[in-house]
Amino acid sequence: MTSDRIRQLLADGEGLTIEYKECVNSLNNSVWETVCSFSNRYGGHLILGVLDDGTPIGINPKAAPQVKKNFASMLNNPQKTSPSLFLSLDDVMLDGMLLLYVHIPISSQIQSCRDYSACFGKRKTSE
Repeated sequence: MTSDRIRQLLADGEGLTIEYKECVNSLNNSVWETVCSFSNRYGGHLILGVLDDGTPIGINPKAAPQVKKNFASMLNNPQKTSPSLFLSLDDVMLDGMLLLYVHIPISSQIQSCRDYSACFGKRKTSE
């Protein structure tokens, strides 16, 4: 992923296939909801280190290795997500800030998050 493509995704704004998460020092639970939503619908782009309005704030570089490890571990933990997804976060530098990016493909199976009682799918209306 190039910084120019990230700029375009930030300019496009959040929607059915683009989501931003702050996650400066750690992952939050809404990341899993987004991963499940995207994989159950159209696929999508998840960018960490960005405010909801598209303003990049960056990931703490010292926290990034643990954030990446936790992301991979959670997606491969059947107690948390099912079926397992094999995704990894890519580093992207933008204006001196570290962002983490992942493309989430459409899953051939229904993806669920164990921390939630339902499978998630992004609706066309605002959520």
